[in-house]
Amino acid sequence: MSSIIQIGLVNTTLLTSLVATWINLILYTVEVFFCVYFLLASVPKGTKFYIVATLSVDSLCTVAVCVSTYYRVVEPIALLENELARQRWSTVTYVITTYLAAILEQSYLLKRYWSITRNRITASILGLFIFFNFAFALTALDVIQIRTFNANVSVKLQEYTPLVSAAMMATTDTSLAIAIIQKLRTVATTRGTMQKLLRSFCFYAIIYGCVTAMSTFLLLVMWLININGYHFIYRILGRIYSLIYLVNLFLVQEQRADVADETGIIQTHHIPVCAHSHPSLAMVITDSISQERTITVESEKHSLAAPLFSMDSISR
Repeated sequence: MSSIIQIGLVNTTLLTSLVATWINLILYTVEVFFCVYFLLASVPKGTKFYIVATLSVDSLCTVAVCVSTYYRVVEPIALLENELARQRWSTVTYVITTYLAAILEQSYLLKRYWSITRNRITASILGLFIFFNFAFALTALDVIQIRTFNANVSVKLQEYTPLVSAAMMATTDTSLAIAIIQKLRTVATTRGTMQKLLRSFCFYAIIYGCVTAMSTFLLLVMWLININGYHFIYRILGRIYSLIYLVNLFLVQEQRADVADETGIIQTHHIPVCAHSHPSLAMVITDSISQERTITVESEKHSLAAPLFSMDSISR
């Protein structure tokens, strides 16, 4: 592995950089179309903030990737001689912004999870995972590009920090998906349209977890066996995170529109659902397509307020 570390970016072929850059540009173009669509659509301000932040980060990352490739095309000799010693702002920028793109999407999912569960313990654990993702990313950037540690420590960290960082990313993505799916599975309603909506949310969460976790897992494997594959995936990883989020948001919007068409004019219904196995608890969910839904849990002897459950908070 040490030989891979030593050659680093220098051994990445020019073809790999060019192909990764063009694919990054294609994915970024698709992302721009999605962002424009949502900014013009009727979505909450919080969602628009995430979209603008995502587009800003990905724009900076895409520019940095293009500049990094430009250096390789225009200055190949200087690159081969001095890349390990030089601190190219473009490389540092696209590394940081790639992780920022991932953290933005993970933080958004964590916010959605918190809004429907108010589970402090699980949300705190997931929040720590997200924090350590960025911490390990900065550590990896330091030991590979900046190198503020002594040489012996740097060699060890160069070998293992990217592995730990990729593993943390995959673990966080999987944990977020599982936590959301587990929560949605506990809500079982007798209304067909609501069942369809919940199943769709579960499916979208599964897709998010599978695609992002698989991407980071491939990143980890490529770091061990092929430096070209590692840098290829890394240059487009941020776009993968952003597009998965935007595609899911688009599909959920379409699903909500279909449910609204099936239910007709906005009305409020009380639907009996069983979200817990305790036989003495009965849950009532207020079914409204555009209004906020809340759940109240009534015991045989007294009423117990459950955490706020908002279908809008899940789907948006």
